Amino acid sequence: MAPRKTATQQPHKTPGIRRLSDPRHYRAPWQLSIYHGGKKTRRYFATAEEAQAAQKIALRLQKREGSKAFGYSREAQVEYEEAKKLAGDTRLVSIVQEFAVRAAAGAERRSVAAAVEQYIAAKVKLERSEKHISDLKDRLSTFAASFPERGIESISRNELLDWLLGLAPQLSSRSIWNFFGAVAALFSYAEKRDWLVINPFRKIDPKSDLPKKTKGAVEILTVNQGDAVMREIEQNYPQFIGWACIQYFLGIRAAESERFRGSWIRLDEKKILVPGWQIEGKKKMGVTKTRNDWVIHDAPLAFWTWVKRYPESFQANRLANPNWKVWGRIRDTLINQKVLQKWPRNGFRASIATMHLSAFANPGRTSLLLRHRNPERLHANYLAELQPKHVGLAYLRLRPIKKKIRLT
Repeated sequence: MAPRKTATQQPHKTPGIRRLSDPRHYRAPWQLSIYHGGKKTRRYFATAEEAQAAQKIALRLQKREGSKAFGYSREAQVEYEEAKKLAGDTRLVSIVQEFAVRAAAGAERRSVAAAVEQYIAAKVKLERSEKHISDLKDRLSTFAASFPERGIESISRNELLDWLLGLAPQLSSRSIWNFFGAVAALFSYAEKRDWLVINPFRKIDPKSDLPKKTKGAVEILTVNQGDAVMREIEQNYPQFIGWACIQYFLGIRAAESERFRGSWIRLDEKKILVPGWQIEGKKKMGVTKTRNDWVIHDAPLAFWTWVKRYPESFQANRLANPNWKVWGRIRDTLINQKVLQKWPRNGFRASIATMHLSAFANPGRTSLLLRHRNPERLHANYLAELQPKHVGLAYLRLRPIKKKIRLT
């Protein structure tokens, strides 16, 4: 009597299991096929017994859980566990439903990094000053690095506030406020582009939620320091003489000086006309901070001496100005020469305001020169740094060197 054949000897007759002759599966030639949801899943085993055992487990699981049980993926399980940890008690289905509603409302997903990149590109296209763009890049890159791969719409009000407060004590309260302004502007831009449904910055009150801004002491250039700065520019960077003079003598703000045009300087009338707006191409661009026209009739006499000595530097359609790298190199030279310890905040403007007020003791006259709306406020700001009258006059009387430097 012939011996009875076992399932192991006839595995090819077991539905769903077959032996392969494919050399790629020589280590596990026994293929188990399982069908679920209209799809077929294949698994491979070294022996027929292992394939049959796995099939029995699969059939029991299918009977108990249904065919969806065969769609299990360890990768999907890990993803689910991570998502559930973030969601807390909120059901993931609810979150997906909310996301679908947000998408239906037209909101587009942008990562923080992508949002920053597009925002900076928009500022460059609008021809904002290099200093302004550089400052935005530095602050927003720091912000983006703190939220890698995050969608900008996923960042909450509390996360933003925690991040801002976490900048202390490395940064001063004023710097934290500056970061607040830069990031808030980014989120406002994102809101207008429909990358957000709700702007979390609307829930932050900077006056109550951020550290109180502390005003530091006003720092100014001395007469010798002011002379050294102007000589460095005159001798080594003469193309920027006009740009330096309108700040040194007129207190033109740094951002405004980058848009300043030589045609606004009327040598024959001894006046400077600064428009609030100007047309560049087809665009209307703001010039002054207040967007108001301003006429300066009382420029220090030494300013006109510089205009006469270097007329070509003051006649350009837009006064040549150094980019932030070159300006940093100029300041570093003076610091290395021990002329300065550091560049004072708003150094040119604070210095002319203080020295002009020291020379004439007339807040109204100084306010007209610097375009301050409130003479009393001006006097209060610079009273602590007032100098003797002769020092103020010496600062205002700085003249160019006798021999004219040839502009390159």
